[in-house]
Order: sequence, then C-alpha cells, then structure tokens
Amino acid sequence: MADRVFIDSNIFLYALDKSDSQRRARSLELLQSVARKNRIFLSTQVLNEVYAVAVRKLAVEPLNAKEFVKKLQEFDVIIISSEVIESAIDCSILHRISYWDALMVAAAESAKCDLLWTEDMQHGAEVRGVRVVNPFL
Repeated sequence: MADRVFIDSNIFLYALDKSDSQRRARSLELLQSVARKNRIFLSTQVLNEVYAVAVRKLAVEPLNAKEFVKKLQEFDVIIISSEVIESAIDCSILHRISYWDALMVAAAESAKCDLLWTEDMQHGAEVRGVRVVNPFL
C-alpha cells in the first residue's frame, strides 16, 4: 500500500511563494512527486492557514488564494472534529509539543497517515505512529 502523507500548510505555501524560487521549485517538485504515488491528506486547519498566510504574508490576491484552496480540496481533507481536538489536546500534553503541531498529528493519525510532511517539528520523530519528515532536508 502506498504511503498516506499528511502535508502541512508550509509545503503548500512555498508553492505559492514567488520570492523564494528555489524553495518554490522544490515544493512543486515534492508535491508532484507525492501526488503521483501516494494519497495526500490535509486538514481544515491547513486550508485555513494556507488562505490566511497566502493573503497576509505572500500578498496573494484573495480570489487567487481562494482558488488555490479550492484546488487543495481535491485531496483528502480531514475535518477538525471535536474528537480530533480532544485527541490533539491529549497529544500536546503527553508529547509536550505545541497544540497546533499536535492538531496536525491528531488529524494525520485519524487519517491513518504514515508520514507528516512539515518543517515545524523534529525531522524523524515519531508521534502516535506518524513519522515526521522535513522534505526540504
């Protein structure tokens, strides 16, 4: 079975960032590669972060950011339910990680993902059966 990969907002945001052509190219390459052979998961948290950061920090026109978020919804989107929130709180407490990182782990765990692609957590760590990978290393 192909890996199930949960992808954090920063990976998608680099694909939009025109100020860093090297990271943008790498991000696009990574996303194309993983889309061909793996199932991609993200959460409603990621969709919200992508839109907010794209508009606020990357100066993407709001309608363009909306279209990008709409395209991301073609992947498997995990809804942040009350159960996922409770799981994230427990994860944050037990593993001593930020709540927002724990929320991604909980969403990835609920989707039975093998991998979590992010720059925001320790590369190689395993939390609740989900291995953290910084794909830029």
